[in-house]
Amino acid sequence: SSGINAEYGSEKKGECGSTTDHCTCEGCTDFRDIDLWRMDGEKRWRDDLKCGSKYLLPDGNITECDPDGSDPCCRGEVGYCNDWYCSALGDIDYREVKIW
Repeated sequence: SSGINAEYGSEKKGECGSTTDHCTCEGCTDFRDIDLWRMDGEKRWRDDLKCGSKYLLPDGNITECDPDGSDPCCRGEVGYCNDWYCSALGDIDYREVKIW
């Protein structure tokens, strides 16, 4: 664990939380695991399509959306990547914005 205060969760359950059950159940993913994140290439997005400041990466940065994927836009207030969250005020289209 990286010790970063961020939401983490279970892809299997489809939810995030801050209890041990959310990370230690069978098929669950601890999104704070910095070693696993590094082994995965330190990508800037999560496979569960969560994004924004509610879902920090293991290095403490805001989670982005995959700019080359089918859901490249993040609506921060919702915290979810999709392809139609690209035009409202506050939406971030990672096809156009390169933060890293």
